[in-house]
Formats: sequence, structure tokens, C-alpha cells
Amino acid sequence: MPGAGSIPAVLAGREEFISAAQLAIRRTVAGYPEQGIVFHGLRGVGKTVLLNHIGKHIRDSNLRKIFIEVQERQSFPEMVVAELRELLLGMSVQEKVLQRAKQALLGFAKGLKVSIGDMAVEYSPGIADNGNIELDMQTLFEAIGAAAAEQKIAIIFVIDEMQYLNKAEKSALCVSFHKAVQRGLPMLLLGAGLPQLLGQLGDAKSYAERLFVYRKVDSLTPEAARQALEQPAAAASVKFAADALDEIIKQTCCYPYFLQEWGKQIWNVSQEPLITIEQVAQVAHLAQDGLDEGFFKVRFDRLTRAEKRYVHVMAELIRREEDPRAGEIAKRLQQHTRSLGPTRAKLITKGIAYSPAHGDIAFTVPMFEDFVARMNLDIE
Repeated sequence: MPGAGSIPAVLAGREEFISAAQLAIRRTVAGYPEQGIVFHGLRGVGKTVLLNHIGKHIRDSNLRKIFIEVQERQSFPEMVVAELRELLLGMSVQEKVLQRAKQALLGFAKGLKVSIGDMAVEYSPGIADNGNIELDMQTLFEAIGAAAAEQKIAIIFVIDEMQYLNKAEKSALCVSFHKAVQRGLPMLLLGAGLPQLLGQLGDAKSYAERLFVYRKVDSLTPEAARQALEQPAAAASVKFAADALDEIIKQTCCYPYFLQEWGKQIWNVSQEPLITIEQVAQVAHLAQDGLDEGFFKVRFDRLTRAEKRYVHVMAELIRREEDPRAGEIAKRLQQHTRSLGPTRAKLITKGIAYSPAHGDIAFTVPMFEDFVARMNLDIE
């Protein structure tokens, strides 16, 4: 079932991540402040699926979930206000504590010029309304956390695509959760983002490396990849031939989204209770076309001509098993490294690339270099 964050029939190979998140949630509910968890990895490895799966199972009466998917062109404070407003409207706690939380939310919205509906409370100047997101979010989270503690509930903030937060927003989140942990407030962050998120959080606040636990989400093991294909099929009394499974694993490199696309195409053509290597060969072009159109091309089409030229050289170097360093790319494009800096930065901002080390650049999309080669680009 390929899709954007769709939970598959069998979530194979992710038990360790799920257990870690569930343990952190239980400890938060029990009143023991816990480090947040940030999942990071390439596109299509299942970070959003993990968050959705974990969030789906947050059903305890002592838990409240705040879910935010950060957007490039949407105000993060606006999303925070909308989610917390709904949370507060559903709370029944001591009047003084609830009033303080509502006033903080009103102040936060006013200071950052975000619209908010009726809160049935008068605006009280001086509470979270400086217009500085780092200062105001601290005050807001403290007031929200105090209200949660009064009601004996824990708030789990599930934030996806965190790499799209700007530096001030990342700094505000770090400071707010740092203060919440220090004060023993029942709040926990479960986040996810592309590989560059680790460096971004470190740049925002030096203590971010200790504030969160970072867990890399990667391709599956061959055993888990087999489970992801075999178990849903077995539920419908269908089996895979061993060589058919081996070929799919080889073609997909065990990346979850690729496995789902191949599984979908196999399922569309299979009429027998045994899926054979011949059927795998039959759908190979369909699976490739599906990935090209639904996974690769939608990202490639967002690039400018200059960015496509940069990406083309990156892909050539990777396919030749050479390091795509900024200097070497500039040399191939016959330009100075400094003049290509803005292009490189744009590719990172758009989520196409990241820098694993100083001077290096890599794709955030698995096997993107092969797609670029298939495109046979005219980049002149």
C-alpha cells in the first residue's frame, strides 16, 4: 500500500523503535521526565509511518496527542495555536490553572500575529506575548504543562518534517522542552525529519544532542523485507516463491516504500496462489514507472534548471562511486565552489539533498542517482 505515511498491513522490522517510543510515553505518564525521540532518515524509509503508528496507539485516557506536520509554506506558530486551542477547550482543570494556560495561548497568538478563535477568556497583557517565539513558547508550554499536570494527563507532541522548521522555531522547541523536563512537566516530543535535522537542531541549541534521543530509520533487513511481503500475502492464502522474493529484495534494496510499490504491482497482476519470478519480471517496468512518477519525479520537477544541473553531476559521481564533494561538483560545472553555494543550499532547503559532512553532499532520496540517469536529461 504505497502512500504518504500509510500504515502497511505489516510494519516489519520497526519493533525496536516502537518499543522505545512506548516506553518513553509510559514514563512520561508516570511522571518521570523523558528525553524526546527524533527519528531521522532518507525519504521513503517509513518515518511518518512510525509516527502515525505510534500516534494511532496513543489511546490511554491519561494521554493527549498534538500532531503537527510542518509545512514549508505554512506558519508553524499557527499550527501550534490551532492544536493547543483544541486541547485546552477539552480540559476541565482548576479554573486558575486553565485560565493561565488560555491567557498564555492568547498572548502567544497575539505576539506572533496568529489568528485564534474565541477562548472565553480575557486577554492579559504580558503573558507569552513578546513576539519572540523562543521566549513566548517557553511561557506557553509551561502554562500548558501545568494544566496537564493538574488534570493528571501527559501531552505527546508528534511533529513530522521537522527539517522545515526555521532556526528560531527549532530553537524555541528545544528551549521549551528543555524547560519542561527541568520542571518535571508531563510533555514529550516524538519527532521526525530528514538527515540534515540533526545538524540543524545542534546549530539551534548546543544541548539538543542531549535533549533528544536520535534514532536513524534506514532500509529494512532482508529478513524484515521478506516479512513485509510474505505476511500480508499469507493472510490471503498467497505465497511468494523464494527466488521471487530474492529478486524483489535485490531490486528494492529493502527500502520500505519501494517494497510497497513492488508489492502493489505484483498484487495487481497475480491470479495464482503462488507469486513466481516470472511475475516479478512481468511487473518490473510497472514498479519502476510507479516509483519514477510517484516518488522521484514529483521531487525532481520542483528544481530549477541550475539545480537540475547540480543534481545531474551529483548523480554521475555517485554512480561512479566517487564522493560528490562540493569542490568536485563545481569543477565539473566549471564554476567556483562559492558561486554554487546558493544552489547547494537550495537543494538542502527543498529536501533533495543534505550534507553528511563538511564539503560533502548526498541525496535524501534513496537511489535518486539511478532515476536521474534514467531521465537522460538535457541540462545544457
